[in-house]
Amino acid sequence: MTLAPSVQQVISELENAEQVFKSVDGSSGGALAIHAAADFLLREGVPPKLLIPLYSVLGNIVDHGDESNLKPIMEAMQWGQAAGAVTVLKNGGISLPEAASKVARAAGQAFSAQQIIEFRKNIHKQRARPHSRRARPEAVAEYEERVKAAKTRPPELREGIVLQLIAKICAEGKKG
Repeated sequence: MTLAPSVQQVISELENAEQVFKSVDGSSGGALAIHAAADFLLREGVPPKLLIPLYSVLGNIVDHGDESNLKPIMEAMQWGQAAGAVTVLKNGGISLPEAASKVARAAGQAFSAQQIIEFRKNIHKQRARPHSRRARPEAVAEYEERVKAAKTRPPELREGIVLQLIAKICAEGKKG
């Protein structure tokens, strides 16, 4: 029986997680396994809002083992989501300042429009260093995933979908 490429990919990721679990440490291996499963479900079309609990648990595992002064992973992912949302809106013909303002409002002012613009600028100039308090690698990856995922949506629905998702993610982030 031939497995679909997406299933082969998640199996490979889970095998890697198992190796890390056995040879490095259980928390890192567990985090890799949760990440692989959540990403697989996202690629298979499970609505992102249903995956927030998985990513929250993943964030707790990562944050627990993270002794740096970086922002918690869920907050970093919100930054990436917001930056990606701005790019999606901008690609849809909305000006950068207007797109950033819409995203900031949808996020409940979790960050200002100017902060989002600066974060995007740092990503594009590859100045979003891993040690930046906002620009964890997870945030940059989340940004790139948002832009990629939005391209599959009909253009006339993108703005509403993107702004609803940002509002939901930021609201969930405040609970966790």
